[in-house]
Amino acid sequence: FKAQLSSAFVVLGVTPTILSALGPSVGEISLLSSTVPLLSLFITIGAPAVFPTRILDFDSSDNALKAGWKIPRHEIGGPFWTITLEYLFAAAAAGNVLHNSYQLSVQTVFTPVCNGVLWPFFWTLLPIAIHGLIAIGNISKLLLLRVDSPHEPPSPSEHPTPQTTPLLKHPTQLYFSWMDWFTARAIPARRLSFNPWWYQLLNMLATCLGPIHVIFGVLIFSSLEFICVGDAVGVLGRYAASAIICRVIVVLEFARMRRQYRLSPLNMDDIQM
Repeated sequence: FKAQLSSAFVVLGVTPTILSALGPSVGEISLLSSTVPLLSLFITIGAPAVFPTRILDFDSSDNALKAGWKIPRHEIGGPFWTITLEYLFAAAAAGNVLHNSYQLSVQTVFTPVCNGVLWPFFWTLLPIAIHGLIAIGNISKLLLLRVDSPHEPPSPSEHPTPQTTPLLKHPTQLYFSWMDWFTARAIPARRLSFNPWWYQLLNMLATCLGPIHVIFGVLIFSSLEFICVGDAVGVLGRYAASAIICRVIVVLEFARMRRQYRLSPLNMDDIQM
């Protein structure tokens, strides 16, 4: 029995580290929160660990768009069935993670503090706060940008075309319709390069909190008792399955966005810091 517990400690202890390798980065969630905010929330829960970067590095959305593969897409939002499948899989992954964390919390004991707090479930929800920092900052900076904004002079290349439509014509139009929370919207490349000091500060704060969240998870999961190694492997498998599903969705979304920028008058050379 002691050998079973010791093996379970090892399996659960490496779970947060494995999940961080599969989780979305700060820059990826930053861009997804502007284009498909509800989907980005499901992905944040479904992949319950932040991909770690160097502390105090600026994880820009521009860099996430520069490298990677592209897939053809005729619409900014994609076919209806594709978007629907992405939401269904992302919601299922998020639900699986929440249920898995709740079961793990009520069926085990966190030995350092036996106060009834559902520590694994609490750890699962922390990425919402971490990614929420950069999401709020990204949405706020987009609210500052409009066609006649002094931060971004109007450009003929940013006029609406069949290939790309600016996200903002007026700041009050951000998420004005409930459909804006579900369907993807295009952002001109110049708007991605607008990074005020307070946005960079929130971004660097999120990159610092990412590794801290992973370390905190290792401490929590490696201190859970009364679980055998077989159940621990099952817990890791359920977490990993959800994280992989969310990773596939993120890769698909960014592949489509790269295709969108390649088709638009603003090519990838326009995306600069």
